[in-house]
Amino acid sequence: MYFLPDIFQTGIVVIHKLPINKETLWLRILGKGTTQQKAIDELQALPPEHPYKENVLELIYKLWHILSVKKRKGEVIEQEDIELMGRLDVLYKETLEQYAQQVRLEGRLEGRLEGRQQGEATLTIRFLKRLLGELPSEIEAKIRDLNTNTIETLAEDLLGFKTLEDLTNWLSSH
Repeated sequence: MYFLPDIFQTGIVVIHKLPINKETLWLRILGKGTTQQKAIDELQALPPEHPYKENVLELIYKLWHILSVKKRKGEVIEQEDIELMGRLDVLYKETLEQYAQQVRLEGRLEGRLEGRQQGEATLTIRFLKRLLGELPSEIEAKIRDLNTNTIETLAEDLLGFKTLEDLTNWLSSH
């Protein structure tokens, strides 16, 4: 990196001479030729959860968008930039697929946890109804809103309940 006199407040970065490390990755992607190709390969090799990958991808997608707009406007784009757009397009689609898989997995897990909570709430309400008789709808709603751990505690404690008042006292204290 070369700096001009302070009055210009300017520096010049010689991209192809930057050290090859993760801190310079986003700058080396802006380079040309093999410097750029190697940087893109490095980016693709990073694990999906790596913080640099997410940050660099965000910057790259902005570059990809700028190049796409220029192309749509009919502006002349250099062959290297067209090739870069192709590589970035592949990288973009790979990343979207990884995010989609992650969202699907998180959704399944959340669905399982929610299903478990609902199942435990339903079973606990059934036990309470057998023990205490019909429950007011607002009490059933409170039980359904409890988290799984609290429902499990309620299921353990319900054997000590003799009246509906015991249940309402328990709910107010938890």
